Amino acid sequence: MDKFEYFQESIENPLTEIINVHSQDDNFKRQWLEIHVKSHEVQHAISKLSQMSLKVLRTIGEQKIISENELVSQLGFAEGVINKSVKMLMHDEIINKVQSTAHRQDVPFQLTAIGREIVAAEAEMDVIIDKQHREMVKNYSMEELTIVSKFLLDLRNNH
Repeated sequence: MDKFEYFQESIENPLTEIINVHSQDDNFKRQWLEIHVKSHEVQHAISKLSQMSLKVLRTIGEQKIISENELVSQLGFAEGVINKSVKMLMHDEIINKVQSTAHRQDVPFQLTAIGREIVAAEAEMDVIIDKQHREMVKNYSMEELTIVSKFLLDLRNNH
């Protein structure tokens, strides 16, 4: 078997499988979250979340209180995209507006109890995945990881 055949069989095919799994990441995350929360109300809320809504939700959770303009700035998406997610999250009572006496045009948002439960479950999932990856990486030296990294960068740059 020559190098190119080896590449196709032993590298390209597994990479394609990984890409396919990650392109369905939205479904994987939602399914994992739904399984790992107890409340049916929270499970139902999770079933309606898009990948963008999860990003908005996570950012609000990290910041505790954040305005829509700040979300646009931090996430780097168009205002309309963020606004759509914010409206859906508010409609499903996952976030709410912070009650303020000041007359602000850009009202900040915060998580509701449902939102906090979703963010906590997602953080738990991230810890589990990081632990699995940490264990996997232990099997390789830094030199081997550097070679893989260089190869993947070359592959990316040639596509």
